[in-house]
Amino acid sequence: MTLSREFEPQRALRFWSDTGLTADAQAHPNITTFVHRALSAPNSPERTAGQVRIHQALEKVGWDINALTPVTGLGVPAFNDGSPALHTGDFSNGLGVMINGIQHVIVVAKEYRLDRARSEYFIKLEYFFYDVFGLDDDDLREYGADGGLDSNASQGITAWWQLQFQHGYAPLITRIAFEREFRVPVPPGGGTRR
Repeated sequence: MTLSREFEPQRALRFWSDTGLTADAQAHPNITTFVHRALSAPNSPERTAGQVRIHQALEKVGWDINALTPVTGLGVPAFNDGSPALHTGDFSNGLGVMINGIQHVIVVAKEYRLDRARSEYFIKLEYFFYDVFGLDDDDLREYGADGGLDSNASQGITAWWQLQFQHGYAPLITRIAFEREFRVPVPPGGGTRR
């Protein structure tokens, strides 16, 4: 018996994106919060107080983006609104099971202009959110066939784990990417605030 190609183990990692998922992610309150807190500009609706974020890093280098060192420690958002037990929020729309915690975020400045005459800068940021669409041992214990859940889904989780860890199938990497533009005020003359 020979297996057709689609049933052969996929050893190489592959990236997967979907326009519907990206649209849902952009509108998700946890993603919106992340976007604003990552910039943390004075006119951002949400800010991370006491932390160096993109705006504070730019301010430290006198608004010269070429002198900016990468900002780290921004954290990662999650699709975990609602209740798993009650099947509400992200646990009713599939995001809680299929992604839940995003594993990596990269924010890239695609465009930047400092306008000293207007005392503002324009920045276009591209956000990349990555999640390994796979399972680990904790997922198997919690959601697998022996995890106490009595459903077809628990059997599917167990089979998925087996494909990954016993038969060498590489998990997909889910990628969500979108851009946002901001105009941000700076002190007159573009100097650093004291």
